[in-house]
Amino acid sequence: MRLAIPRNVTWKAVKSGVVVLNIEKGIYYTLNETASRVWKLLVEGKSADAIRKDLGEAYEVEDAALDKDLSEAVAFLKKESLVEEV
Repeated sequence: MRLAIPRNVTWKAVKSGVVVLNIEKGIYYTLNETASRVWKLLVEGKSADAIRKDLGEAYEVEDAALDKDLSEAVAFLKKESLVEEV
C-alpha cells in the first residue's frame, strides 16, 4: 500500500517535529517525534512496508507492537484526511 499527501494538506518541519494543516477543514496537527518520522517518510514516497522497516531499525520495539502502532497512526492520518491511498 502506498500513501500520498492530498493537495489540500500542507506541512512544515518545526523544532518539535512536524505541523500538518488540512486546509479544507482548517485544522492543524502537531506530530510527535515518531509520527514526524513517519510523515517525512510518507513525503519521500516510501511504502508502508518501507516505513515499518525504517521504524523497526530506529526503535527497539517488538514487531507486534510496531505493527499495531503504525496501523493506528496510518488509520488516524486517513481518518483526518491527511493521507490517501494511491
